[in-house]
Amino acid sequence: MASILRFDNWQNSDGTSIATTDASGNISFAGVGAGKILQVATTRKTDRFSTSSTTPVAVTGLSVSITPSSATSKVLVLVSTNLAQATVDKTATAYMYRDSTDLGAYAKHRYQNSPGTQWEADEYSSNFLDAPATTSAITYQVYLSTNGTAYVNGQNGGSATYGESAITVMEVSA
Repeated sequence: MASILRFDNWQNSDGTSIATTDASGNISFAGVGAGKILQVATTRKTDRFSTSSTTPVAVTGLSVSITPSSATSKVLVLVSTNLAQATVDKTATAYMYRDSTDLGAYAKHRYQNSPGTQWEADEYSSNFLDAPATTSAITYQVYLSTNGTAYVNGQNGGSATYGESAITVMEVSA
């Protein structure tokens, strides 16, 4: 049987607060200081996704949710994406979204024809320090657009999966 510890206010022997729990069960630590990592969430995507959309579409399975413990917290978003563009002289563009807000493009992959090359894929990594100003649950998600046919974890000419992608978020105290 697992032990359960419940408290509303955890104090030092001198009566100063160490941590408190609000009505929703969120724990806040006193004196944590700025720049501390408060929580981490991550998602890995190992299957293939493809699109021919010229407008950004959500990449299925490449999102992660977090509920900041404070409205002043920042969220550090780390993303690593395996992109492939299947059409010669076309471009795939990857974007980061917070819920429905476009935080901007972080990768562009252009396939230029090389002798003997049937497809081309590369790994792209980026990071964002976001200030969502909320204590509500938020979702960060990778979106993809192209003027040809683009893949995440995939390649042209078949259904093979190639590589993997990941998104990690960290709540950083203000």
